[in-house]
Parts: sequence; structure tokens; C-alpha cells
Amino acid sequence: MSVFEIMSAVFSSASQAANGLFIDGARATAGSGNYSGAIEWSRLGSSRRAAAIAARQGSADDKEVGLSFQVGDVSTTANEALLEAMILLHTGRLSLPMLPALTTYADNTAATAGGLSVGELYRTATGALAIRF
Repeated sequence: MSVFEIMSAVFSSASQAANGLFIDGARATAGSGNYSGAIEWSRLGSSRRAAAIAARQGSADDKEVGLSFQVGDVSTTANEALLEAMILLHTGRLSLPMLPALTTYADNTAATAGGLSVGELYRTATGALAIRF
């Protein structure tokens, strides 16, 4: 197992100086919805990427940068795109872009019978968001 250690000064949100691991996004193109530097992970036992956390500009204002959490698709092709599962907006609010794709179940019993694991999200017929328990 490899260990990567960064020795740095104490991080401060008030400082403009980078005191930790700093991913420079200067080569990225600014624009609403555009991505900048990222941390990526590969699939286990493979060099294909499986997940990532990337900086994501939220509007035309280049100071409005949040984080995009992306996960691997279940596709078996070599060039599948990552899916944006969650966005932490620059305001601190959380956006879940995959919510419209949630399966609808009548209730927890139906979600259980449908194969959802404990903690997974689903929608009810009225559109309410629910968590399988």
C-alpha cells in the first residue's frame, strides 16, 4: 500500500494562499456548468475510471464554484461517461440531478419487494421523496 502525505501549514478559509493539496483550474474554460480540476478513482482491478469529484462552475460568475460528485455507469463499454449523482452548490445547497430517474413505489413494502436496499431513495406516486427503511 502506498501512502501519500502532504505536509502543509494550517488551512484557513480566510487566506488566499493554498496551504493544502491545490488543483489549479487555470487551464479550464470558465462557463456555467463547466468542470475544472478533479480527483478521479479507477475501477477495482482496472485502469478505467469509476468515480470523480470535480470543481463545477454553477453560473456565468466564475466565483460560483461548487463540487460535482460523479459515479460510474453500469455499462460495460470502455468509454462510458460518469454520471453526475450529486452537486454541492457554491451556496452550500445540495442538488441531486439523478432524482428524476428514481423508480416510483407505493410505499416501503413495495420498494423492498422491488429490490431496493435499506437507505436507497425512491419516489411515491404523489412525487414525495422517500428512503427505503
